[in-house]
Amino acid sequence: MKKIILPITLLVLVGISSLVYASNTESYYNFEQGWNLVNGFSFPYKLSGGEILPENIKAVYILKQPTQEFVRLYPDPETKKLEGMDDDYYEKTAQFVYSDKAGRSKYVFEEPLPPKYWNEHQIYKGWNLIGLSNYMIEGPSNPDLTLKDIKGTCNIEKVYYFFGGQWVKFDMPELDSTLLLRGLLMKVSDNCVMGMTMKGNGNIIPPPQIPN
Repeated sequence: MKKIILPITLLVLVGISSLVYASNTESYYNFEQGWNLVNGFSFPYKLSGGEILPENIKAVYILKQPTQEFVRLYPDPETKKLEGMDDDYYEKTAQFVYSDKAGRSKYVFEEPLPPKYWNEHQIYKGWNLIGLSNYMIEGPSNPDLTLKDIKGTCNIEKVYYFFGGQWVKFDMPELDSTLLLRGLLMKVSDNCVMGMTMKGNGNIIPPPQIPN
């Protein structure tokens, strides 16, 4: 089956996504008042019930790669800066979301089917925002995953998560459920590809990249 990829600029204009190898997933997230690092949250209309309403969301930013600059998705999308951005990549990242109140709400996001998380996530030299999905944390074939299990070809230098309005050094032995649907800020030494160790199936990662 052929995969249909739409640029993020088009998604901003029409507010839809048509990825074949993805599923619409609905899950709860505990928003803090202020900035939140949320996996796959693009627009306020993705909220589908709970204490946080679309009007409580005041801003959404994405980290553009490989330039590593923050670009506003909402409100008033920075459409010029969004040109050329591929939603196939950014559906696997986390976004900064500002809420003017704290509360628990459901939101809908596009989650790629498992193989897209296991061996095809491009990471760029420097800082990256990594979205933590259901498959990466509570997939039935991958219990008790650690960061080492999903690093693939990446040489990870630093990792942080965002909590209480500040960066906190990541030192958890496992990717447990407290991180579900959150994001990690990860610094790597060079371009690489994240891959996941499938328990009992070996380390499924792609061959080395061809030099530029």
